[in-house]
Amino acid sequence: KSFKPETFHPHADRLIETVRRYAPQAEIVIHQTWAYRDDHGFFGQPDLNPDTMYRGLRAAYDGLAQQYGLRQIPSGDAMEAARRDPDWGRFVPDPDFDPAKAVRPALPKERRSLHGGYGWRRDRKTGEYRLGNDAIHANRYGDYLLGCVWFEFLFRQSALGIGFLPEGIDAADAAILQRIAHRVVSEGQRPEPAP
Repeated sequence: KSFKPETFHPHADRLIETVRRYAPQAEIVIHQTWAYRDDHGFFGQPDLNPDTMYRGLRAAYDGLAQQYGLRQIPSGDAMEAARRDPDWGRFVPDPDFDPAKAVRPALPKERRSLHGGYGWRRDRKTGEYRLGNDAIHANRYGDYLLGCVWFEFLFRQSALGIGFLPEGIDAADAAILQRIAHRVVSEGQRPEPAP
């Protein structure tokens, strides 16, 4: 619920106060989170979708940063920039996959997803496998993008041309994600929230 600024308080206030008291030399930075994937069940509510969630996240993190004079690691901005980037392409749920009828090990095509997505997980109590959709946490592509964001932010070096390729990510996709991270962090091109 980090798109609701009231959920930050009083916890963020106490944390910032504690760090400033016991480690006054430390720089406190805010790590933005990101909007859930388009197919998250949360978005069945009226007036809530990835665009409105991003708008709320952006306002909440900007407000906290302004209140305390902190820099932000623009992770949420980068995830949103990738979602809108024509070279990356927007995630579209697999129209041929029906989770209610899925039989293990069937999984949908999830091209261009930056989120965990569908997976079969074993129930610890029953031992049965259940299909779940993690439309919140980053997957390998999201992790790579966020790693590039943190690299540029913390080390003030360009992620463009980084040679490291995690398993399952090809050079062309890595180059797109590096460019998005660079554009957001070093060039300050934050996506404008949708109206």
